[in-house]
Amino acid sequence: MNFKTFLETAPEFSSLSARDIDDFEHIMRVNTYPDGHEFFKEGTGGHDVYLIIDGEVSVTHKKGIERGSFEIGLLKAGEMFGLLSAITDLKHEATCYAAGPVVAASMPNQAFKLLFGSNSALGLHFQSYITSQLARDYSSLINLLRTALSAKNDEESRIIFSSYNDNISKNATKQRPPVH
Repeated sequence: MNFKTFLETAPEFSSLSARDIDDFEHIMRVNTYPDGHEFFKEGTGGHDVYLIIDGEVSVTHKKGIERGSFEIGLLKAGEMFGLLSAITDLKHEATCYAAGPVVAASMPNQAFKLLFGSNSALGLHFQSYITSQLARDYSSLINLLRTALSAKNDEESRIIFSSYNDNISKNATKQRPPVH
């Protein structure tokens, strides 16, 4: 599926006019990324914002220097990532990598800032979309933290985080072949 068809058929962009879709298509660069491709690493500066067209992107956060990473999300087609870093100009709070082959459109930070600050119909739609995406991202993390904070003890809290990570991994494994 090409990017224009994706924009025309994705529910998130259904209210865009044909001209807005053309404009949005010209702003973005579409690429195919192999399994395991690292889009950006936690603690590094942000450059591009990505919109997943096909495939999944794993979002991980470091547990500690020697304890590995914790998968905090698995993003699917129609979701964007790299937003917080692009909006705030701060370093990335997580690492994002392709969980299987991924087709994604990227937008350079400068273009993101221009579109995000625009008062055009496309700019306002884009702002609404970003707000919804960030609300979904943070809502799931807040629910996890509330559950962990209400745990009776540290061990129960660790089990809650471990179960969350296992559920994300199981869902990802069901939808993609194992990585060798």
